[in-house]
Amino acid sequence: MRNRKPDFLTVVVIVLFLTGCGSAQTYLTGQLERSAAGGANFTGPETEQSETEETEDEHTEAEEVKPAVCFVHVSGAVQKPGVYELPEGSRLYEVIEMAGGFTEDAAEAYCNLAAVIGDGMQYHIPTEEEAGSLSGGIGESSDTPAGAYDAEGRLDLNRASKEELMQLTGIGETKAEAILAYREEHGGFGSTEELKQVSGIGNATYEKLQDDIAVR
Repeated sequence: MRNRKPDFLTVVVIVLFLTGCGSAQTYLTGQLERSAAGGANFTGPETEQSETEETEDEHTEAEEVKPAVCFVHVSGAVQKPGVYELPEGSRLYEVIEMAGGFTEDAAEAYCNLAAVIGDGMQYHIPTEEEAGSLSGGIGESSDTPAGAYDAEGRLDLNRASKEELMQLTGIGETKAEAILAYREEHGGFGSTEELKQVSGIGNATYEKLQDDIAVR
């Protein structure tokens, strides 16, 4: 009996050891499987996010850049006065075409049809009667140029566009818009000196450009 007891204890220890090793192996195997599954779950959203970002980038690149447009108001001696939308850089003749063309009494020679239109501008096409009162008889002489410049090359304040005004010394976009607003409010300039009544334009500015402007 004394010899059998140690043998029995030895067997029990071996069995417990083997059972423990199996549990450890099972535990490690489970951990590896969960780690692998967790890695798959981790990389999944990242892959989906990358694919989404690539798709959005493709859509952004595929979108065509919309061309710049401008809105102008054409009034007076045209068939269909109103506000028209045109691509930036369009010419005055294109606005008139969209407005149905000139009326029979329009003073076509009054306007520079090749002028580049400006956004937010109003272009008033006068009748022959209106043009005669503004210019002192436009078309009476073949030397009288059409458009906003007189025979001496001076810019007519009553005909100039925003872009043409901005070519004058000391006249930027803000002052050009102020000149146009004053002209519209007061029905035009009676003299070049009246330009000093425009907000932002004083004697100093007027003296710099008085030889380059005119009122017809």
